[in-house]
Amino acid sequence: MHTTLSPTQFKFAQSTLHTLRKQKDAIPLNLPVNYIALGIPHYPKIIRHPIDLSTVDKKFSTSNPQYPIQAPGTCG
Repeated sequence: MHTTLSPTQFKFAQSTLHTLRKQKDAIPLNLPVNYIALGIPHYPKIIRHPIDLSTVDKKFSTSNPQYPIQAPGTCG
């Protein structure tokens, strides 16, 4: 699903994401799960569309607020 954000919405979403990533409780969500190192090789079969905050941040960094971007729940 794609949606177009106004420049104001885009800046707000990006700012909110950066604030969220700095929170102590967000640390486990900041990077992709290293399922091999964690010994859970079945992880990709169970979690079909994993997403982490660094991936969402990269998508925002490479998006232009004037063009459609993927909705946050479908960034994978």
